[in-house]
Amino acid sequence: MEKPLFQKVWSKAQWDGLPVHRSLLTPMMFLERALHVFPEKTAVVDGKRRFTYAEFGSRVYRLASALHKAGIEKGDRVAVLSPNTVEFLEAYFAVPQIGAVMVPINRLLSSQEVKYILQHSEAKALIPTGSWVTYWNRCGTSWNTWNR
Repeated sequence: MEKPLFQKVWSKAQWDGLPVHRSLLTPMMFLERALHVFPEKTAVVDGKRRFTYAEFGSRVYRLASALHKAGIEKGDRVAVLSPNTVEFLEAYFAVPQIGAVMVPINRLLSSQEVKYILQHSEAKALIPTGSWVTYWNRCGTSWNTWNR
């Protein structure tokens, strides 16, 4: 069976020759290392939902790929309107995976404050999750209203 792409991307050579106390453990490298070392261990528990590192990594890479296909490029800002769920965590890893900048939006803000953040940050995309899709629709704000 062929290894998934995320396991091919991680290279053990990146760690060779580094002393134990000097490993490169950025957030992105943390995920890459966990995918390689603990693919079948539980990575995320979100209520009744549980994901192994392999499942979580696959979801992160699918989101990163979808953002890239949607035209998000290095340096673009991607706003995320989500409670603390697995979807937020996926965006936390997927957005920088393609070199974009994540703009997390506090769920307690008013629609006017959200609109201001979207305009000020010049976000090229918005990822609302779950009930936040309904919230976004209730704001009565279209994408073109703030994405100029």
